[in-house]
Order: sequence, then structure tokens, then C-alpha cells
Amino acid sequence: MSRPDPTSPPSWRTIAPTQLRMLAQLQKKDFVILGSIVAVLVALSIWGIAHASPDNGSNEPAMIFAILTIPLVIVAAFWPLGVWRKESPEQRGYFWSLPASRGPHTLLRVGAGWAILMIVCVAIMVVTWVLAEASQVRFGPLEISLARWYVPFATATLAYVLISFLAVLLDGPVRALVWTCVAVGGLRIVAEATQLTALGAPIDTVVTSLGMALAGPLGSAGPEVVLNGSALTQGFVLWGANYLIWIVLGLVALVLAAFRHQDAR
Repeated sequence: MSRPDPTSPPSWRTIAPTQLRMLAQLQKKDFVILGSIVAVLVALSIWGIAHASPDNGSNEPAMIFAILTIPLVIVAAFWPLGVWRKESPEQRGYFWSLPASRGPHTLLRVGAGWAILMIVCVAIMVVTWVLAEASQVRFGPLEISLARWYVPFATATLAYVLISFLAVLLDGPVRALVWTCVAVGGLRIVAEATQLTALGAPIDTVVTSLGMALAGPLGSAGPEVVLNGSALTQGFVLWGANYLIWIVLGLVALVLAAFRHQDAR
């Protein structure tokens, strides 16, 4: 019976569970911090449910998961900082010295962080739903809707991908993000002061598009658009179009960043 060669590189089936376990251990503190964030998320969801009561003049069911969209986007934006804690590109020598191709190994780590993030999103949504049901004892019968349950997953994924691109590529992703926001804000101020619409209009378009992609479809009413025989609200169509643009750009940028540092041949 032949034995496996100890000098051969490990298979991806071995590497993937190892990365998941390592990231789970690395992000223990993040889970503790997340517990406090969960309390805020639950409070926001219950507040939204209470204000969706018919006694307050609203006939629409409370979409409890839509309430979590923006808070989960914030959680997802900070998540890559935990995935790559103390392992910026300048400090990534140990990671790159492991017996695995650098590009796929980097993407695998990003994917492992995303998988854990999705588990966290599920946990938050389940807790929110349970407490939303329990809150009916306090607020009376409320119509709770689970519609658009997929939106928090989608928007959290987009935020995670965009920030992961910076974390994989740069030593200071937070600094780069802050300076980018400062630069965009400065250009916008200059465009308004000088009335340069050719400069201000593209900036507004990009910022608005990204904001729509991260915010999810807003509202349940509005003009309907017929697409492939199905009537969809305009808000959903606009969100889907902008989301598709940004998720594709983010994934392409992430892959390019992951393969930027090639193995020596």
C-alpha cells in the first residue's frame, strides 16, 4: 500500500477547513464585539416592527430583514480587517510561504471569511426573527413579513468584497478608504464651488450608484417595470442593476489583487 508523499503540497480539501478553523479562532474578539452590535440590530428591528403597527397608520407588513440591511453592511465592511488582521501585504510572508499557490490561497482565505460572515448574518437574522415574534406579546398582533430575506446577504457580500479588495491589495486599507472619501468629497466641493458639472455629475452618479447597491431595494410601492413577463417594482430593478455592476467590478478587482503577487518561477 502506497503512502502519501510528505513533500507533496496539501490538497485544497485540506487547506480550506484549516483556513476556516484558523479564521474562527482569529476572530473570537470580533464575535464578542458583534454581540453588542447584535443588541443594537435587534433593538432597531423591534423598533421598526412597533412602528409598523396599524395603530400607527401603516398597513404594510414589517419587513424585519430589510431593517437589518444597513447595519449588516457596516458589519461586513469591517469584517475583512479581522480576516487579514496583522497580515497586511508587507507582513504576509508567512502566509505566502505556505505550500499553496498565492492567488488561489488568498481567494480561499477571502472565501472562508465570507462563509463565516454569512453564518453570522444567519445567526443575527434568526435572533431578530425570534425576538420579533416574541415582541408581539408587548406590541400586540403585528404582520411580520420575511420578504427580501436575501437582501442582507447580498449587500453584506458586496461590502465585504469591496473592502476585501483593499485589504488584499494595500497595507492600510482603512487609510486608503478614508483618503478616497476625502478626495471624493473635496472634488465634489470644488465642483459645486466652480459649477463644473462635468466634474460633479460623474462623482454624483458613482456615489449614488454605490449607495443604491448597498442600501438594497427601497420601498414596496412604486411604478412597476415589466421584465420577462413579470412585474417588478422600480426600486427593485434599480437596485438589481446597480448591485450587478458593483459586485462584478468588486470581484474582478479582488481577483486581480489576489494574483498581483505571483510565485517566483
